[in-house]
Amino acid sequence: MKKLKNENKGITLIALVITIIVLLILAGVSIMMLTGDNSILNQATNAKKNTIEGAEKEAIAVAYTGVLANTQGAEVTAQDLQRELQANGNDATAVQDGNKIVVTFRSSGNVYTVDNKGNIQLADGNNSGKEIKLAFEEE
Repeated sequence: MKKLKNENKGITLIALVITIIVLLILAGVSIMMLTGDNSILNQATNAKKNTIEGAEKEAIAVAYTGVLANTQGAEVTAQDLQRELQANGNDATAVQDGNKIVVTFRSSGNVYTVDNKGNIQLADGNNSGKEIKLAFEEE
C-alpha cells in the first residue's frame, strides 16, 4: 500500500487574504498622496506657478536694470521697459499707471507692478509679501 504524503504546496487562503489587505492599504496610501490638499499633484502645480512667476520677475528686473544702464540712471518709463523686455525676447506689455509701471505677460497672463525704485510685485491681490527688490537700491 502506498502512503499518502500530506505536503502543502501552494499558498494558503489566509496568506492570500493578508496579501490582498496589504495591497489595498498601499493603494489607499498612494491615492491619498496623489490627491488631497498637500498632494504631489498640487505641489507640482504650485512649483510650476512659482517657477513661472520667478522667471517673469527676473525678466522684469533684467529689463529694468538694462533701461537704467541705457539711460544712465534717469527715470524708467513704461515705453523703455517694454522695449527692453521685447529686446530680451519676452512677450510682455508695460503701461504707465501713475507712479508705477504695470507689466503684463501674455503667455501666463500674470500682471506685475514696478514702482519707481524698481521693486517688482505680483499684482494679483494674493501676493502675501512676495516682492523682488533690486540689489543696488538702498532701503
